[in-house]
Amino acid sequence: MYPVILGLVFALVEIRVVLAMNLPAIHVAFPYSIPVYLSGGIFLEILYHLIPTGFLV
Repeated sequence: MYPVILGLVFALVEIRVVLAMNLPAIHVAFPYSIPVYLSGGIFLEILYHLIPTGFLV
């Protein structure tokens, strides 16, 4: 039960921080979202997986 309670506490803290910061929405409308999210996914895959793997090898 401790991991569940700890996860809920962290989630509530994060929600309160995001609501307090009052950040704008970062979502893109449908026609433009396809290339934006596709290129973002490819970029993050390279950044998070291919570059560190290259350094480790």
